[in-house]
Amino acid sequence: MNKLGLIIQKEYLGRVRTRSFVLGTLLGPVGIALLMFGPSLLAERTGVGHQNVAVVDPSSDSGVILAIEEMVDGMAQQSEAGGDRLPLTVVRVDPGRYGGDLTVLRDSLNVRVRSQELDGYVILGEDFLDSGKAVYYGEKVSGVIGVEVLAKVLDQVVQQARMRSAGVDAQDLASILEGADLDLRSLDDGDDGSTLKGRMLAGMTLIMMLYFMMIFYGQFTMQAVIEDKSSRVVEVMLASVTPTQLMAGKILGQGLVGFTQFGIWTTFAAVFSQVGGSIQGIEVNLSVISLDLWFYFGVFFVFGYLLYSLLYAGVGAVCSSTQDAQQFQGFITIMIVLPMLLLQVALQNPDGRLSTGLSLVPLFTPILMFIRVVVSKPPMWQIGLSIALMAITTVVAFRFTGKLFRLSILHFGKAPSWREMIALLRSPE
Repeated sequence: MNKLGLIIQKEYLGRVRTRSFVLGTLLGPVGIALLMFGPSLLAERTGVGHQNVAVVDPSSDSGVILAIEEMVDGMAQQSEAGGDRLPLTVVRVDPGRYGGDLTVLRDSLNVRVRSQELDGYVILGEDFLDSGKAVYYGEKVSGVIGVEVLAKVLDQVVQQARMRSAGVDAQDLASILEGADLDLRSLDDGDDGSTLKGRMLAGMTLIMMLYFMMIFYGQFTMQAVIEDKSSRVVEVMLASVTPTQLMAGKILGQGLVGFTQFGIWTTFAAVFSQVGGSIQGIEVNLSVISLDLWFYFGVFFVFGYLLYSLLYAGVGAVCSSTQDAQQFQGFITIMIVLPMLLLQVALQNPDGRLSTGLSLVPLFTPILMFIRVVVSKPPMWQIGLSIALMAITTVVAFRFTGKLFRLSILHFGKAPSWREMIALLRSPE
């Protein structure tokens, strides 16, 4: 046992003392935050391009154009009060200046658009207030936020005109159409708590961490096996330990590294939540993660890591270089990515037959059963069965990987053949 502890200590300290671990631990949360919130933050910093759009009413009804201008001015004032700028300026164009000839008018506006004096123009249809038809002409299809704002303005102008015709006051109708506010709470919430959305967000965050850790630390284990084989360090170590102890020490050592990194990230998140931290208006609050959720995350993390690390270690045992291992590790990576692609199935119907069946597949259980625990409450027998199947699969994988590891020790410089591997796997202990 002391020898196994020394191997675990060697693997653990050898990883946590590296610069890559320190940088990964410090920059990992930053990278995850950038992936989740970076695009929206960048969009806010970049801002929205302002657009000048001309509006033409062939019917020469100045009331329609005036209503559009008043509504745009009101929206601009609201935006300025909120510290923003409305990305739209409406330019009135009188068709009477062109003798009512739309062809001449459009030729003139086309020139102004191509010279970038205007970004585009809108020609209202005949009987616009009744038909609601309008056509936008422009050269650019990107940066059309201003056009979207104009579309909303036209909608409101038409709706208000129709309400006036029906004898309905616009403000009365707005109050009537005001929607309901549905607050999502679990049965365990208090009167001032609402944790269902927070539990869902926290669960998805934990799943992302579980996903990346199974891939990264599984690959670290594979690389450690290949490096020791190529450097012949394993020959020296096997003078005092068995191949099974050596393999177990590597896997457990890398697992402790993963738990250390996760513990540091959780501590940072806890401190951040205690000081009232928030990201993009989303409050970081770890209290929404109940004890049972932490427990299941720990169980699925341990078994998920052990199972996939054993598979990666098996790849490292039968390959003599990282280049050779890339062909085999692709299959294992697919087995981790596949349940992430099936998350939508579990979210839409967590208690359905398909979700239940897939969550009982040991390779899919860490992700799919955990998301079912987050969004639903599966029967305890299903959770227990999934954990039992993972444990059995892990034991079987440990036996097979141990055999492959022992076989690889005897084949320095070349990978064992398929016939040798199959014969070894079929042989008794």
